[in-house]
Amino acid sequence: MINASKPESVASMELNDARLAKRAMDDARWVLSDPRGRRVIWNLMMIADPLRRGRQDLFEAGQRDVTLSALRMVLAVDPRLLKVMPADNELEDSDDSP
Repeated sequence: MINASKPESVASMELNDARLAKRAMDDARWVLSDPRGRRVIWNLMMIADPLRRGRQDLFEAGQRDVTLSALRMVLAVDPRLLKVMPADNELEDSDDSP
């Protein structure tokens, strides 16, 4: 439990948050560095069109929230990947399998 009245507790919490954010960014870079990872994230983003506007039911809104989270991750790592990812998803003989 963090005691907000103790500066060392707050500093420790902030350091932990920074470490978690760095780890999340490192993980995202790793996943997006490979065509297989980019395909997984692309397919997640295609569940619901993140740029679509209009009325949605709660289920669609939840799907869109997941899609927007994936899009934010890609944009944080490298926005240029949005141009690469569709090509990664074309069906063709590829040599990127393990």
